[in-house]
Amino acid sequence: MRNESVEQQKVDQVTQNIKGAHLTLRTYGIDSSSRMSLAQAAAATSTPSDELLAVLEYRLRRQAKQARSVEEVVYEEEGSLVGA
Repeated sequence: MRNESVEQQKVDQVTQNIKGAHLTLRTYGIDSSSRMSLAQAAAATSTPSDELLAVLEYRLRRQAKQARSVEEVVYEEEGSLVGA
């Protein structure tokens, strides 16, 4: 996930945009309220930014998959109510 825009986002923005990102950041010793860019924060903790981005991408994909699952359940429930 070599996305320059994510790397340049402030850490606190990433925390707001990605559910559970604060846990990942804490694991790497990064303060989730930091105003540094994600790339700067990774460098400050000697964390390879590619590794950090890969973990955050995994969280985003998982979050999206869970959202789709919820939407499918709601759709199925609404569909069964309409057909009842």
